[in-house]
Amino acid sequence: MPLISSPAGSPALSKLLSSSNLGVKASLVVLIYLGYRRWVALKLAKLAAARKIHIKRDIMVPVLDTKRKAAIARGQAIDHTGCVIEEEDPTFTLDGTIFFSVEGTVPRAILRKQLSRVPHWSDAALQLVQQAYSAIPDAPPVDKALTDFMLNECNFKLEHADGSFMDHVSFCHDYCATHYKEMRHIEAFPSMLRLLIGGGLLQELRASRGQLERLDKITMRRVIDNKEIEIDAETFWTQLNYHIVHFLDFLPVADWPSRTSEPAFQLFLDLRSFLTSAGQLRATVELGSACGDAPSQEALLGAARSPIGRIKKALSAKMGRKYSAKIGHSLEYSLHWR
Repeated sequence: MPLISSPAGSPALSKLLSSSNLGVKASLVVLIYLGYRRWVALKLAKLAAARKIHIKRDIMVPVLDTKRKAAIARGQAIDHTGCVIEEEDPTFTLDGTIFFSVEGTVPRAILRKQLSRVPHWSDAALQLVQQAYSAIPDAPPVDKALTDFMLNECNFKLEHADGSFMDHVSFCHDYCATHYKEMRHIEAFPSMLRLLIGGGLLQELRASRGQLERLDKITMRRVIDNKEIEIDAETFWTQLNYHIVHFLDFLPVADWPSRTSEPAFQLFLDLRSFLTSAGQLRATVELGSACGDAPSQEALLGAARSPIGRIKKALSAKMGRKYSAKIGHSLEYSLHWR
């Protein structure tokens, strides 16, 4: 009996398979298997090109853009003014992003202007970034079953005009693998993010600066089911450092002084300033410039406190509280002291 069935209309193949020469049969099976592997590889390559991903160790991962590569290579939040030109994509809409449900003309206009920018890099900048990034060791691979599930089963909407949520997750993974090698905190992350955006957590921490060494733990409500969870003080500081890395991926690519009113930029500056003053900035996240002196955190913070900056920050906090209220998630939390 043949090892595999022959295609109809292929008498030569049928004769070969029915032969008693097992060596011929085995060779043919190997050739067919290799052909199948080649076909799969071509299909994956086509899929990768369409979805801006590449194959690494048989795992499909996003192709990081130049801004992300530069941040990982230098361990910095970087103002790329002088190395890049940005333009707004006139076809970009919020409907394809995670912000599709945002209501109100002003909030939608602000978000659209912020997210629709597409950078165009100089050849020299591209070369320098790629050289620096190529010198960074590869991050540990993510389990293939997880990446397959995320790529094929999850609906990752766009967050930027030129990138998806999968790109964002991959950047945070690779940055932490190089500059902050801790791998915990998944349960608390969404809750902490909402407390930073709209829960007043940073304000209370600043007001308690003189007693932070006595912090024992923080209790909060988990986003997915509103169940109370807690993390101890040591884990709390680590968690806040993860959020610094997270906000890093939402910073404007260039022209920082005129864009400090953007809410994600304000959160990054506020949190970095607080962690620095508390002696708890543990992740390597410096401030840098691609074509000039490093920007001043104090000057950026001062610019962020402009009237338009305060308005945008208030709108962002209101939006965050509204999202939590819609799903029955409470922004209540408590700092516990020893």
